[in-house]
Amino acid sequence: MGKRVFVEEAFGLARLAVLEDDRLVEIKMQEGAPGEGLGGIYLGRVQNVLKGINAAFVDIGLEKSAYLYAKEAALSEGEASLPITKLLRPGDYTLVQVQKEAYGQKGARLTRQIALAGHLMVLEPFSGRIGASKRIKDENRRAALRRRAAELVPEGIGLIVRTEAENADDESFAAELRHLLAVWEGILEGEKTKRQRLLYDGDSLLRRALRDHFGEETECFTVAGEGLFVEARRIAGEFARALPERLKKHESAVPLFDFYGIEKKIDEALRKRVNLPGGGEIVIEETEALTVIDVNSARFMGQSGLEDTALRTNLDAAREIARQLRLRDIGGAVVIDFIDMAVIENRTRLLDALREALKGDKTPSFVEGLTKLGLVEMTRRRGGARLSSHMEETCPICGGSGHKMREEQLARRALREFVLKSCGGAFEIAARPRLAEQINRLKGEMDCGVRVEAGLDAPYRVLAKAEE
Repeated sequence: MGKRVFVEEAFGLARLAVLEDDRLVEIKMQEGAPGEGLGGIYLGRVQNVLKGINAAFVDIGLEKSAYLYAKEAALSEGEASLPITKLLRPGDYTLVQVQKEAYGQKGARLTRQIALAGHLMVLEPFSGRIGASKRIKDENRRAALRRRAAELVPEGIGLIVRTEAENADDESFAAELRHLLAVWEGILEGEKTKRQRLLYDGDSLLRRALRDHFGEETECFTVAGEGLFVEARRIAGEFARALPERLKKHESAVPLFDFYGIEKKIDEALRKRVNLPGGGEIVIEETEALTVIDVNSARFMGQSGLEDTALRTNLDAAREIARQLRLRDIGGAVVIDFIDMAVIENRTRLLDALREALKGDKTPSFVEGLTKLGLVEMTRRRGGARLSSHMEETCPICGGSGHKMREEQLARRALREFVLKSCGGAFEIAARPRLAEQINRLKGEMDCGVRVEAGLDAPYRVLAKAEE
C-alpha cells in the first residue's frame, strides 16, 4: 500500500494526514480563520520600528502583532544591509507574507519577499531571479527548465521551478504561470485599499496538501464533506492536474479519520518513548530551545557483539527519527544521542543513513555531524506550529516538568507551614486523602488537626480552624 492523503475540516480545525505503507508519516493541523497559516499575504500597517532588535511590529489584523526583521524587509540586494529604520516607518502600509505561524506568546513572523507557490513553480514578484529546484539532479534538465521559465515570465519577476515541473508538459506549465500572475495582479489591486487586511489565503491547509501531495506518487487523496470536495476540485484545476480520479470524497457516516484508523495513530503520535522495529527505542524530549533525542538498545541484542547491536539499533533509530521529526513537525535545533560506536566507518554509515531518511521530508533539514562528545547535531526548518502545541498544554500541577513532589515532602512542607501560621491562633490542615495519611504519620506528638478533604485545587491548605 503506497501513499494516501486525507483532509478534513470539523469543529474549527482543519487536519491533513499522510500515510505511507499504512504508517502515519505526517499530520498537519490548522486552527483559526483562513489566512492565519503559512503563506497568507496581508496588507499590514507598521506599528513600531525598534532599532535595538532591528525589526518592526506590524498590525495585520490578527490578535497578536506580527514582527518583521530587517533582512526579511529588504526587497533588493541594495537594501539588504540597511537597518530597519531606513526601510520602514511607523504608519507605513506594506505587503507582507506569513513566514512562521504565531505560537505561544509570539506573533507571526513576516517577510516582504513575497512568494506565490504553485504545484510546478514558485512565483517571486520582487526577486527577478530564475532558478530551478536543486532536487533536479540533471544539470542539463535544470538549465532547460530555467530557459522555459525565462521565456514565459514577465521581465523583472522571479520564478523558481519546482521538482514536479520536471515531467510537466508545456501547457500545464504555462497555465499555472498564468494563474499565479493573475493572483499577483489581484494582490496588487487589493494593496490600493490602504487598510490592514488579508489579501490572499495562500496556504490554507487544503491548498498546501494538494500542492505538495496530489501527484503521481499518491494513490488516493480523500476529503471529507461536499463543500471541501468542491473546493479541492477547484484548487486541483488551478494546478492543471490530470489525475481527477485520485481525488475522492469520503462517503461514510463514520468520520474520515476514524474510518481509516488515523485518529488512533494521532493519539499515539506524541508518546515520549517510541519503540523501534528491532527492539530498541528512542526517547524524545521537546524543549523551547531545542529537541533532544536519546537512542537506547533496550531489549535488542545483535548477533556479533556490542558494535553490531549499536549499529543496527542506530540505523533503525535514524529512519524512525526522520519520520518522527516530520510527523511531529519539529523545527529548529535537534541533538541526537545515538549509541556509541567505536568503528569510524559505522559512524559515517549512520550519518549517511540519517541524511537519506530525511530526503523523504519536504521540509529542508541539515545534518551537521558528530560533536566531540559523540552527539549528532542537525536542524530542520521551522514553519508551522509543532503538533504538540496543537494537542497539548502545560500541566498546571507539574508546570510542564512531568514530575510532582513526593507525598512525604509535601507532608513536611504542610507541617512547616502549619507551624508558621499556627503561632497565636488555631489552625488546621485540609488535605487530600493520601496526603492526609502522610501528614498524620509524620506529625508525631504535634497538636495538629488534619482534615481530609477531597477535590482540593491544591494538595493541601493550612486554614484557620472554624469555631465549633
